[in-house]
Parts: sequence; structure tokens; C-alpha cells
Amino acid sequence: EVEQADQISDIGLMINYDDAFIAYLNGKEVLRKGVGKDHGPKATDIKSRKPEERGKVRYYPLKDPEKHLKNGVNVLAIEGHNARLESSAFVLDPFLILED
Repeated sequence: EVEQADQISDIGLMINYDDAFIAYLNGKEVLRKGVGKDHGPKATDIKSRKPEERGKVRYYPLKDPEKHLKNGVNVLAIEGHNARLESSAFVLDPFLILED
């Protein structure tokens, strides 16, 4: 819960993922990695994460925090994608970082 959204100076997503994802904050898309066009079952151009990148947590800053946050409860939703249907590996481990 955010008490004063206008006092948040930075916002970012720390995430370990395999293969791709689309992140939404309060219903608006804020970040897309490894997914081409569209979303959900219509998502296209899903890329496999490079072997040397798998298992690594990455930080992605989100620009303009005042556009994404509101006072009170905020909702982070993340849509995960595998590059291949037959793949047995799927990782989606996110957390949001806020700085005031």
C-alpha cells in the first residue's frame, strides 16, 4: 500500500524469468521482455531467454512513477510466457521496488 504516491521518486521491477513476460501496474502495461506483439494467448514472437541469462535476476527501472502509482492499494500483474509449448522450464519471480 502506498500512502503518498506523489513522493515516490523511483520505481523498478526486479525479476527472474524464463522465457518472457509482460508486466502491468494498475491495469496498464509498464514493461515487456521477450514478447513481440499482442498479449495473452495471442502473444507473438516469444523469444527464449539466452542460456547465460537464465537464473539471473534483472532490474528494470520504470519511467515516470507518478503515471503508474496511486495512493492506496496498487496491483502488479505479470503475464508469463514460454517460448515453446513443450518446454518444462518456467520461471517468474518478480518484486517491485519503490524509493521515496
